[in-house]
Amino acid sequence: MSVISTDPRIFKPAAIQGLKARAFATRWLQPALLQVSRAAAALLLPAALLVLWQVAVHRQWMPEQILPAPALVLQTLVELWESGDLQTHLLISATRVGWSLLIGTTVGLLLGFGMALSRTVKAYVAPSFDVVSQFPVLGWIPLLIIFAGIDEALKIAAI
Repeated sequence: MSVISTDPRIFKPAAIQGLKARAFATRWLQPALLQVSRAAAALLLPAALLVLWQVAVHRQWMPEQILPAPALVLQTLVELWESGDLQTHLLISATRVGWSLLIGTTVGLLLGFGMALSRTVKAYVAPSFDVVSQFPVLGWIPLLIIFAGIDEALKIAAI
């Protein structure tokens, strides 16, 4: 028995191999290339801003006290991280944000549920809530300073 080179059971035709290669490219390569191109596009603006920053420093468009060089900023970041100051301040800030989130969420949910479930609560609270919500957030800072002082309570309330 002789083997014929065109027998598809033994030798796959080039068309079938081409279809498999196209299917592989469609299924695996195109999504991977799409992700790489999206990542490159996402990095394009930060890279352009970094280049613009370096050019501005090199040409001295602004004084070094206002716009320090990117290398100096990175060096300072590394020094603060190694000394432990950065972690300490990050922990303090995260604690403030956590307390603010906890208090704000609790008060907001209680007011929201109260106004949604009871017409009486809504009748008493909604007009005051509407008045308070009309003022800009920065306008509350002087009142917060008067009532809360300048300690942690002010910072948590402001956040």
